[in-house]
Amino acid sequence: MADLELTEGKTKVLHARLEEMGLLNALFVNGDSAHDAPAFMRASKNIPWVHLLSGLRTNVVELLRRQDVVLTKQAVQHFEKRLLR
Repeated sequence: MADLELTEGKTKVLHARLEEMGLLNALFVNGDSAHDAPAFMRASKNIPWVHLLSGLRTNVVELLRRQDVVLTKQAVQHFEKRLLR
């Protein structure tokens, strides 16, 4: 996924989009900071099985707790730097 930008930070809109994609039990990882996607962060707070983390805070436990993991391009770049040192 390129980024987690939303036009509006409404839970109802995000829930409908995630339901269409089958991502209602997912971990979203967004680069170095979860705060880079404020509308997504605001909208996802009220969806119980959707969680947003930064690449810095992602850990094995969080990865295993969700059915799906969605990484932005920034998150992939972050993990490449972090793991290929």
